[in-house]
Amino acid sequence: MNVKNLLFIGLAAAVLFTGCKEGEDGTVSGTPKITLSETDPIEFGEEAGSKSLTLTASRDWFVEISSAVPDWITVKPESGPASDKPQQITIDVKVNEGVGRTAKIVFKAGLAEATLKVNQQGPGGAIDPDGITAVSVAEFLAADVNDGDDAPLYRLTGTLTYVASSRFGNVYIEDETGSVYAYGLCSDKSLTYESYGDIAGLTVGDLVTIVGKRGEHGGQDQVADGYYESHEDASVNPTLTESTLADFLNAEISYSQKDYYKLTGTITEIEDKTYGNIYIEDETGTKVLIYGVAENAEQIGNSATFQNIKGLNVGDIITVGVCRGEYKGSAQGVNGYYISHVDGENPGGDDEPVAENPWLMGNKSFTEEANVNGTTVPVLKLGTSSVSGSAKIVVPAGTKTMTFYAVSWNKDQSDLTFSGIEGVSPATVSPAANTGAAEKSPYTITVTDSDKYTLTFAAATADGAQLEVASAKRNILWGFEFSAE
Repeated sequence: MNVKNLLFIGLAAAVLFTGCKEGEDGTVSGTPKITLSETDPIEFGEEAGSKSLTLTASRDWFVEISSAVPDWITVKPESGPASDKPQQITIDVKVNEGVGRTAKIVFKAGLAEATLKVNQQGPGGAIDPDGITAVSVAEFLAADVNDGDDAPLYRLTGTLTYVASSRFGNVYIEDETGSVYAYGLCSDKSLTYESYGDIAGLTVGDLVTIVGKRGEHGGQDQVADGYYESHEDASVNPTLTESTLADFLNAEISYSQKDYYKLTGTITEIEDKTYGNIYIEDETGTKVLIYGVAENAEQIGNSATFQNIKGLNVGDIITVGVCRGEYKGSAQGVNGYYISHVDGENPGGDDEPVAENPWLMGNKSFTEEANVNGTTVPVLKLGTSSVSGSAKIVVPAGTKTMTFYAVSWNKDQSDLTFSGIEGVSPATVSPAANTGAAEKSPYTITVTDSDKYTLTFAAATADGAQLEVASAKRNILWGFEFSAE
């Protein structure tokens, strides 16, 4: 080893030896480190107040500007020198005349950082141990818009008045102080995209509790990053007011059960046979879009049950109950439900009736499409990744044997259970998971004879027999055939 290399090693060792040494002024070099004497949130009441804590840092420290300390908090001092001796920090808050509020303060020393959470109660609502403030809709709307990562969370409880999109979880809730739109409501705090459908049993009219941030988009106030906490089932009892289509279009927007209208008109178009988006027109030529018609009042919000209405077609005269809604400035009927209809002339001539499949929609059930071994067919999808689904199969009179195809979702096998007709056998089948049963409709599914199932009945079925089928999680069924043999 030459002299130059020995000299280099010696210098390096000297640097390492002195790198973690304490200076005479109390500064500490080495790995950056910063600690606070308080690790739990600092709590303040509604009044203005001041509290102190201490900080030690091995580097010069400062309050990170990007942590966005709100104007109701003052940190003194906002920066300081490195020292192994505790430095006193004072946190001051202003009086709070609104809802409870929370904030995070980030202290940095080199690459190290420490976070301090500050909670302040308010007369408009208290902060719970999870840092969530319970508020009314009016108090929520009065809060500052903030849907960032460190934004405060609010808990709201109100009546679920309208489901604008069951797929994405776009809903309205209302309490005695007002109404608010929740965009993309998720099933839980994991905020899984498009998980609203996993919420079991939630329907329009229920009292629901959600948590989210104060958001805004396109000038519309909304709950952002929201998730479901709980709900209480409520009886559905809409109050109907008979109305002409013209008067309905001029009515105030309301999703309340107290503000339902009874409308009658001729169906001029069935825009969506799955969810019951229809246009009706009266003798004056006034036309109204009814966006979503459920099978009955008990199914309000579950417009997929529209498919259960037998024999309904373009040209028929239908009577529905609806709320006065609006979309992008255009008036429409929403939260609709079927009351009755009278057969009429069919202007289209060749339109098929709405109920063209042998199943009646139930809970978490959907009519979709799949390409099965190269052929496109309608399919019945039941359940979600975490919630069961159900439907009823309309079995013709005199049936002794029923066959059908079924698969489970691609990642999770799910059993099917049958009931409602005495002597059905087997009462449970276990369809295999299928890689084609993934993503969204239309599915591309390849099956073999092993995916075909046969049920038998102890006796020939009577007229009007219905076989209930329930899934454990997600299943897809199709190809129903009935035999008297």
